[in-house]
Amino acid sequence: MAIHTLAVLVENSPGVLARVASLFSRRGYNIDSLAVGPTENPKVSRMTIVLNLEGHALDQVSAQLFKLVNVIGISEMKDVDSLKREILLVKVANKAATKEMQKNIMYLSQMKLTQRFLSRRLALLLQSRLYLLS
Repeated sequence: MAIHTLAVLVENSPGVLARVASLFSRRGYNIDSLAVGPTENPKVSRMTIVLNLEGHALDQVSAQLFKLVNVIGISEMKDVDSLKREILLVKVANKAATKEMQKNIMYLSQMKLTQRFLSRRLALLLQSRLYLLS
């Protein structure tokens, strides 16, 4: 099996996400990752779907997706043409006793402090998938 990333343009209307997700669940396919957001056109949304499928199953899924009324277009994102990132957002308690340890961990893992509140801190780690898996 191979990992494939599909970019799907859909109408920005209620129920579209449920229809797309049910298409995968009815066929017994698992979605590894799903991100949905509006495009520059407020009537269109973009779904980025990561799947772990074989070639024939990918063709079947693409054909079934395109049959859905709300789907405008589908394209497969090749690894050489795209940039994949993993994002980790961490919320920790802002206590004096662990402050130095938190700073050391953030420094060693190259995390960036994004927000600081009285009771907690938010830190962000943004790395490529290859770096996190190796």
